[in-house]
Amino acid sequence: MSEGLQTERWAVVALMGHRQVAGRVSEELFAGTPMCRVDIPLADGTFSTRLFGGSALYEITFVEEPVARAVAGRDPAHPIGAWSVRSLGLLPAPEPPFGESDDLVDEFAAEGDEDDGDEP
Repeated sequence: MSEGLQTERWAVVALMGHRQVAGRVSEELFAGTPMCRVDIPLADGTFSTRLFGGSALYEITFVEEPVARAVAGRDPAHPIGAWSVRSLGLLPAPEPPFGESDDLVDEFAAEGDEDDGDEP
């Protein structure tokens, strides 16, 4: 590699279907096919890596890192969702919202079942 070339490149990548991703870009060989690798920066400092085939690309605009991070922050990458991992049984069920417990819900339901004798 020539010393004049950048080792790290950042870009906004326009995809067919009117979608955009932004991040650190490189080329990666996957399953014998050259792919465009985009490491999309997430708010927690990690990256979500996505690979795109050449036919999915519409345009690549090379930008400075702060610009790519700003664009990525506008529409963050969505790595595999917790719901899909949870549906496979790999994560526990979510906690009830606002600190409610199942006991509180059961108590409320039990209160509604009580017959206080006022109604016919």
